[in-house]
Amino acid sequence: MLRPASYSLPLCLGLSLAASALAATPPPEVPFTDSPPGTLKESPATGITVAAIDVRFEKTSLTEVAGKLRVGTIAHQGEAGDSIYWLCYDIATREGRERLWVTSSGEMGGTEHLVTGISAQSLPGPDGTGDCPLLPGQPSPHLIGSSLWLGSSARSVTEHLGSPSLHRGAWQAYGFEGKVPGKCDPDGFDRTNWLYLRTETGAVTRLVAGQVTSC
Repeated sequence: MLRPASYSLPLCLGLSLAASALAATPPPEVPFTDSPPGTLKESPATGITVAAIDVRFEKTSLTEVAGKLRVGTIAHQGEAGDSIYWLCYDIATREGRERLWVTSSGEMGGTEHLVTGISAQSLPGPDGTGDCPLLPGQPSPHLIGSSLWLGSSARSVTEHLGSPSLHRGAWQAYGFEGKVPGKCDPDGFDRTNWLYLRTETGAVTRLVAGQVTSC
């Protein structure tokens, strides 16, 4: 099922696992819940590179992300299938500020809280809300697989990904569905990978990407 967003940490890093989402703004929901059809021949994004760190869906844990970036608090909200864990960061840009959420489905991310998605959006002004730490330097985030990010032109999206699997208003969605070998009858595990992009005035202003593998 598509769920976009959807340990013990070293004390020296000042990281903690929050029991609720009170300390950090939760990731925004995608404006529509139906999954894009799997029209792509390969995954549109397999993770994100940020601050020279590769964060790969279903391979990298939230704990590893916070540890490598040396900042971040894991927050949580929801129960059962609606449970979600996340890290939230602000990124300074020449135009203002961006916000990045790295998310793990409570159901699909397992006890290690493996990353199952990311969400990012442009903020209206240069100032953040204070609940998401500012990443130092120039993190230069981009999606693994397409190199797209906030500010990418609509033309570059088409050049990288082709026609969208689903188009609705200012949003376009790209989907991939494939099989992964494993002990799941009759022919392995199902892998679903997705990317949602919102474009305004010819540039990407919001994106949501993720992946889940299930039997």
